[in-house]
Amino acid sequence: MCGARETIDRLTAVGLIAEVTARVLVPWGPVPRSRRAWLEQ
Repeated sequence: MCGARETIDRLTAVGLIAEVTARVLVPWGPVPRSRRAWLEQ
């Protein structure tokens, strides 16, 4: 849902140290599923 690479790039661009420490795929619940089109924009 969010771009990890883009987030890390933005954080490092302002001088912060960032890295991905874990990745987990979690199924969407009923509310995010109902808003999928909006969330993907």
